[in-house]
Amino acid sequence: MSTDQPTLSASNRSAATACVRAADQAPPAAEETHRIGLPYLSILAFAVGIVTGLGAVAFRDLIGFVHNLLFLGQFVVRYDANLFTPPSPWDRSSYWRR
Repeated sequence: MSTDQPTLSASNRSAATACVRAADQAPPAAEETHRIGLPYLSILAFAVGIVTGLGAVAFRDLIGFVHNLLFLGQFVVRYDANLFTPPSPWDRSSYWRR
């Protein structure tokens, strides 16, 4: 005997029936949609751009600070990636060349 419906055990059948009953009795969820006007959306996009730009500058300064602290031993935020970094004061490579 081939049927299109899967067979359910007694416990699964009662759970499935309870789910169907709960779904039938529950009121339909009202989906609320809220339209945002173009001026408000533009101001919001501008604010997000400003905040992410400031975050990028702060992150670059943090990278410069960590680089200068670990490689040069200086507490300086200024960092120019186009300039060659002098040898580190922590460099011990000359120790191994003896």
